[in-house]
Amino acid sequence: KYINHQKDQKQNKTFNLIEHEIQKAKFILNRGFQYKDITQEIHQLNDWEAFAVKGIVGKKFRVQTDRNLSSTSILLDELLKRTNNRLEKINIENQELSRTQEKIDSLATEKNLYYVPADSAAKEIYRLRTLKMNSETDFVSERLKNAVDSIESLKILGDQLKFKIESDILENDALRQLELDQLFSKKVPVFQKPDLKNPMIEDPLAFSIQTNNLVLYFYLINNRNSILLMLLLIIGTAIYFELQKRKFLELGYKNDMLIGIYILNSPIASAVLVVLNIYQFILPMPPLIFSILLWTVSTIALTVIMWRSIGIFVWKIWIAIFLLNLIAMFDIIILIHFVGESFLILAVNTLGIAIGIYAYLNRSLIQRKVYLWYIILGTIMQIMSFYFLVNGHYNLGKFLMTKAVYTIIVVFSLYSTFIIVKEINLVSKTLNNYDEDR
Repeated sequence: KYINHQKDQKQNKTFNLIEHEIQKAKFILNRGFQYKDITQEIHQLNDWEAFAVKGIVGKKFRVQTDRNLSSTSILLDELLKRTNNRLEKINIENQELSRTQEKIDSLATEKNLYYVPADSAAKEIYRLRTLKMNSETDFVSERLKNAVDSIESLKILGDQLKFKIESDILENDALRQLELDQLFSKKVPVFQKPDLKNPMIEDPLAFSIQTNNLVLYFYLINNRNSILLMLLLIIGTAIYFELQKRKFLELGYKNDMLIGIYILNSPIASAVLVVLNIYQFILPMPPLIFSILLWTVSTIALTVIMWRSIGIFVWKIWIAIFLLNLIAMFDIIILIHFVGESFLILAVNTLGIAIGIYAYLNRSLIQRKVYLWYIILGTIMQIMSFYFLVNGHYNLGKFLMTKAVYTIIVVFSLYSTFIIVKEINLVSKTLNNYDEDR
């Protein structure tokens, strides 16, 4: 009798464990896994992958540009990361469902589950519990099987996409290395019109803008907290500079007397300039298009600051450099080579060389010689860019043009940032001295 009681206890325990696992399975199944949304996401990643490798994998562009290969590399790395993240979630869900099914199956094979009580009443209870258990087990197992099959199909789609992206990355990296190895030796038809009967890209500019937008979208999404902090720092710094200016005005200074001090002349523009120029060195690996946008905003802020605060000659030089920056930024946005872009690069080269010659001939009017040195350096790079481009070295020509423009832009911006940092300390000391005199 004692032995029968022990068997009954073990049997009840097994029934209860099975019931617990069944309820757990129902909870997981009712929670759902958003198969439709995940399927759509994988299809979206597939579409992005196909767009990213256009002209690189399979039928290739006539001229492989370094900018397009670099942008493609960024996109493929992001797509691979997103695919891996999605596959990880799919695997976790798959493992959870599989473990639950395995647990139910394991418990259903316990020997004590098939012990039939001798007592007629207990036997009837056993029969009813067994029928209920079998019914619920069959129902849940069927649902678990369907769920696992659905997740397995998603996993296959994800694995196929992952393999495709990894293959794309290898091919793109090989092309980038090939272009680097042939940087000085490979010549391309820079000024030759493409086959208009069968173009790979109907509108190179529209394609380039779409690619840049996708790169920016991923970067902004991944680093939104850092960018939000940057904007808050700009607002806070602008308020601080504005308060400092008001204190000077309250002390009897006139606006005209504050023109020579950047943070008092243009508090908002100074805040934008100093925060952007310092903070972008903290941002995690921004893509070139994002950095160029930040430097362009910095040049706009610097233009506002310089207005009426510098000599007419330097102002003319700066305006020419500012326009050069806008044209260069437009060219950097272009990822796919076409004949019109080659002439655009030549126009930038010509304007850059003209600025350099003009600045050198009037070098006595430039007080800060550091500006002159880097303008001359930029001019030399523009001459080299012109030479390499007309000789068919497209990537090298465009690289030198970009470096020439942004070497000057970065020097002007960083030097002005250094001045603003010094002014912050100077203004604070001046106001403290006024407070002590009172």
